[in-house]
Amino acid sequence: MRLLMKVLKNLFGNNTKINANDIAIRNIEDKAVTLDNFLNNATIYESGSNSNGSWIKYTNGILIQWGKQQFSVNFVDFWGYKGSNIMRIQYPIKFIENTSCCVTLAASTECWLLTDYEEGTTVQSQQFRAIRPNGLGDGNATIILNYQAIGRWK
Repeated sequence: MRLLMKVLKNLFGNNTKINANDIAIRNIEDKAVTLDNFLNNATIYESGSNSNGSWIKYTNGILIQWGKQQFSVNFVDFWGYKGSNIMRIQYPIKFIENTSCCVTLAASTECWLLTDYEEGTTVQSQQFRAIRPNGLGDGNATIILNYQAIGRWK
């Protein structure tokens, strides 16, 4: 009850200070921990980069990876559209479980719609295919993708 009163006083402007050990939150394992405990366990453990992109590992097990990768693709008939061959984004390091990523188009010569192949999700990579209207025809193109993936390393 005392903690609740502290929180309410702070919210309503009585300038009562609340310490990080007074606030409970849920961690990634859905367990209640104090905010200071969570933050102490969420410091950067390791970071780095290689030809596939960059990463940050946090001491609480979170792994964030990002990068930009370029693909040369060939468009052919695909379900009533023109579809590219499969593109596979390679993560810089492995996750401990299959992890999907968010992808945005960095550069191309035309408009594209990217689709995620669910069966292509792994601990090390993610598959995509570019789609375009039939009117743009077959042929080759260069596609540059930005990606970000968040998962666990431990």
